[in-house]
Amino acid sequence: LVPLASAMLKNKYSDLHVSLYPGLSNHLINQVERNLLNAALISKPSVISKSLSWTPLAEEPMVLIASQDVEGDDAQEILRTHPFIRFSRDAVVGDIIENMVMANLGVSIVPDPCVVPMNGLPLRKIPLCATPPTRQLGLIQSKSSTKTRVLEEVTNALREAIDVGLFSSDTISGPH
Repeated sequence: LVPLASAMLKNKYSDLHVSLYPGLSNHLINQVERNLLNAALISKPSVISKSLSWTPLAEEPMVLIASQDVEGDDAQEILRTHPFIRFSRDAVVGDIIENMVMANLGVSIVPDPCVVPMNGLPLRKIPLCATPPTRQLGLIQSKSSTKTRVLEEVTNALREAIDVGLFSSDTISGPH
């Protein structure tokens, strides 16, 4: 999502300078509150400070990922019969988990991304249930921000990237 939206913004505004800082939601929220960041794309927090504004952007259903070698479509059965790869919420380890799953070292539960990479790993995505839990993504920013116009453009680029749904060299330039 972020690489596609950033590329779309850069394509539209060639002089724009974008700085990206990965981090955990609580840390990023703190950075926005202290005006060290203009905004942050995060999972929806349970509590939002009155000084901040939350703009919901996407809901990503949680799915079970498994290697192509794993048979069956019953998520419960697969979880019972295969090692579960758990990750710490204190680390950015999405790629590591996907590589371990692809190597058939276990299975994991992850959000199904709203923007799919063109050359993603060949993993099976198995629905957890008819109405799975979701991760809500959104933009959080200070209500007193002086960069309202810029942040509107960032929000529009994120929405456009979600609508496109696929990160590839063809989608970077946006609609033609």
